[in-house]
Amino acid sequence: MAHTYQDLLDHKSLGKPHRYDRQRVILYALGIGMGMDPLDERQLRFVLEDGLLVFPTFATVATWDIDFLLDLGIGWSKLIHLAQSVELHGTFPVEARLLADSRILDAVDKPRQNATVLTSETLIREAGGDRTLARLVKTSLARDFRVVGAPEGGARARVARPARKPDHVVALQTSPQVALI
Repeated sequence: MAHTYQDLLDHKSLGKPHRYDRQRVILYALGIGMGMDPLDERQLRFVLEDGLLVFPTFATVATWDIDFLLDLGIGWSKLIHLAQSVELHGTFPVEARLLADSRILDAVDKPRQNATVLTSETLIREAGGDRTLARLVKTSLARDFRVVGAPEGGARARVARPARKPDHVVALQTSPQVALI
């Protein structure tokens, strides 16, 4: 099925419900290496139920929805994740019902690669409220997927790096066993 550039810009998924619980929050934290040092209280607060906190990058999986792009007719094996940015607007609760609003921000045709670079945005909010918790911007390469009328060249909707130093830097050791999670 051939898509036009305007078809992609009109592609939206609004108010898609998602939910998660403490177990998923803990599993995510273990999967990124939290708890590797069982004496580090800064890590344990993300893996122990008493006083549990949600690690900030959990936002990237809380409303993960590959179907949003697959609904365009892109084959799963032809989709490559290129980049991800996260803007946090609030703290994620340890258990929640969420709503996700997703849309395509841009598409760039790569005729020599027979592919399209897609940039999508997802706004995450708590169900039953208007408070936005996070904004995710993801860039993907869709191989064997072309868009009629899309501009050609490099990705245009790049997220600029801030001119200041990061607020926080986290360096974690990861275990080979995390691949099993």
